[in-house]
Amino acid sequence: MKSELAVAKTVLASKQSAYDSANATTQSAAKAYNEASSELAQANQAYTSAKDAYDSADVNLNRLNQSLVSLNSNLENAKKAYADLTASTSDKQKKVSEATDNYNSAQTKLTAAKENTVAIQKLVDKAQADLDQAKAQLSQAQANQKQAQDKLNSLEKKLNDLENAGTNAEKAAQQLATATEKLNDAKKLSNQLTEKLTDANKVLAEKEAALTNAKNVLAKIEKEEAAKEAVKKAQEEAKKTAEEKAEHTNFYKAGDKLVDGKGQFVPSGYTVKDTKVYNVKGEFVGVVSNQVQSRFVARAINRIKEQEASSVATSVSKHAEIKASSVLPRTGSSDSNNSIVGAIGLAIASVGSLLGLASSKRKER
Repeated sequence: MKSELAVAKTVLASKQSAYDSANATTQSAAKAYNEASSELAQANQAYTSAKDAYDSADVNLNRLNQSLVSLNSNLENAKKAYADLTASTSDKQKKVSEATDNYNSAQTKLTAAKENTVAIQKLVDKAQADLDQAKAQLSQAQANQKQAQDKLNSLEKKLNDLENAGTNAEKAAQQLATATEKLNDAKKLSNQLTEKLTDANKVLAEKEAALTNAKNVLAKIEKEEAAKEAVKKAQEEAKKTAEEKAEHTNFYKAGDKLVDGKGQFVPSGYTVKDTKVYNVKGEFVGVVSNQVQSRFVARAINRIKEQEASSVATSVSKHAEIKASSVLPRTGSSDSNNSIVGAIGLAIASVGSLLGLASSKRKER
């Protein structure tokens, strides 16, 4: 209890000191406010005096202006009278002198009026300057009054805050507790969001890795497809080139055999279809031509035909001999001779027909 009492006394002393300080500041502000109010009243009085002086000077100036107009009128009349007198005889000299005096008097009054006007204008200018100064002082006094009022309001607020320090401390403690609770909730939510963000980043990394792999696979497939397409295109171009070459590559028939452009026999697996020659793989390699332009080829064809003709003649001769031997036992010598002659004639006819056929084929080609 004693410690609490001591603490309360300390707090009370602190608040009392703050209150005394605030009260002193308030009194100082009130003094400044009173001084500002006094200055404002003096400025208003100076302004009123300056305004009265200005109004009076303005009235006097108007009167002088009217007098000046009247004097100018009298001067004109005097000038007219003087003109009339100068046109008269010498008995009007007195009137001329009077008119001259009146003129001089009017001129003197006019000069005095001008001087008065200048003096009054100076008074008016001075009054206007005083009025402007009074307005400036009034504005400054009003500013000082507002500043003093602001200080007073601030001090009153501080005093009120000091008086309500206990209540405000309790409110501040409650607000601090609420803010702390909200901060803890925010931290908890931040940790949860951080965990979710970490999981999301992990999933994102996995997705990016899968996407990268998919891109690599796609690139590999595209590369393989491009390579296949290039190979296919190259094969097609090679096939087209081979076919174009084959269209200009000639083969020639020599009986049942086939020779190339150098007069060489082609392998037995080559076939001919619609004048086109195909190798053992079924590839188109050339065409059969009837126009022999090479002597080597022509000689090879003739040689093959002669060999075939000789082979046929030998075969016919053997056949005739076999036939003659088979008929000799039937008849006499004359019959056998006739048979032999007939066989020889048949063989010669056969050879002649073969040679004629070869010659006709050569002419056609």
